[in-house]
Amino acid sequence: MEVDIGQGNKEKLLEEARKLEMLVETPGWRDVLKPWLESRCHHAWEDPQNAEDLEKFFYRYTVQWAKAESANQVLQKVEGTIAHAAVVIERDKEKAGKERG
Repeated sequence: MEVDIGQGNKEKLLEEARKLEMLVETPGWRDVLKPWLESRCHHAWEDPQNAEDLEKFFYRYTVQWAKAESANQVLQKVEGTIAHAAVVIERDKEKAGKERG
């Protein structure tokens, strides 16, 4: 199923993807921010052994879950936008090839 994202939205998507591609090529993203976000997603969880009581444990766990979810959403936004733009570009190339040939 082909989805028409519209010309204005397509241009916005491609512009966002171009900017994010520039971002992910920087050492700041690659060496600092991306590993930190990934660590927040996978390693920042409350140890039940350190909990003073169940209520505090669940509160801390919920806060840490929210932080992990936010970090994951940032990673998904970056990676998803770049991937979506790649699909749109490839689809446009295929359309142009069919129109020529």
